[in-house]
Amino acid sequence: MDEKEIKLRLNDLIGIFKKHYKVILFCTLLCMVFLMVVSLCILPKKYASDSNIYLKPKTTSEGIIDNQTVITNRNLVKDYEKILQGTTVLSQVDKKLHLADGTCSKAIQTNVEDNSNIITIRANSEDPYLSQNIVKETIAVFTQEMMKISEIDNITVIDKATLQTHYISPNIKLNSIAGGIFGFALSYIYFILVFLLDNRIKSSDQAEEYFGYPVLGSIPFVDELNQENHPRKSIKRRVKAYVKK
Repeated sequence: MDEKEIKLRLNDLIGIFKKHYKVILFCTLLCMVFLMVVSLCILPKKYASDSNIYLKPKTTSEGIIDNQTVITNRNLVKDYEKILQGTTVLSQVDKKLHLADGTCSKAIQTNVEDNSNIITIRANSEDPYLSQNIVKETIAVFTQEMMKISEIDNITVIDKATLQTHYISPNIKLNSIAGGIFGFALSYIYFILVFLLDNRIKSSDQAEEYFGYPVLGSIPFVDELNQENHPRKSIKRRVKAYVKK
C-alpha cells in the first residue's frame, strides 16, 4: 500500500465526516443523554462504607514497641484477611442483620497494603445504612472469633465505619462519555460502510482506476431544456403558436 493510496483513504474518511457530521454529532449527543438518563433513573445506586483495623503490636514495660510482634503481625495479616472473608464470620453477620445467606460475602471487600498491619474493610450495597452496619458487625464478629481461636486481643479499630449518603456507582460522567464514544463510533462506521458498499463511479479518477484507461475528456450534464429562457424552448413555443394559427 503506497503513500498515495493511504492519503486517498484518509481524504475519504475526512470527506465522510464533513458530509454527515450533523448526523454523527446528533447520534453522539443522543447516546450520551440516553446513558445519562439510564444511569440516573434506571441503574441501581451503590453505597459504600469503610473501616480500618490495626493489628496493634505489644509494648515492653518501658513503653517501647516490640519489633518482633510487629513482624509477626505483618506475617499474619493475610491470614486475618482470609478469616474476615470466610463463611465463619460472614454467616454470623448475615444472621445478626437478618440477611439472606451469602449477602455479606457479596458485599464485603478487604484490602491489605504491602508491608502494612492495617486491614481495610469495605461493604457495598444499595442501602447506605446497610453498608455501614455490615462493616460494623463484621469487625465485631471477627474480633470475637479471633479471641476464641487464638485469644488475640490486639485488634484495634482506627477508622470507624461512617454513613456515606453519596453513591459510588453508577459513574454518570464515565457512562455519559462511554455513550458518546459509542454513538460517534456507531454512526461513523455506518457511513463508512455505506461509502465502501457504494460501487458507483463518481469521478474521472475512479473511472481511470476501474477501467485502466486514461480519461480523455468529459461531457458535463446540464438540463438546459428545463430552463425557461433556453432558445430551443422558445422556438418550440413559437412552432406551437404557429400551428394553432
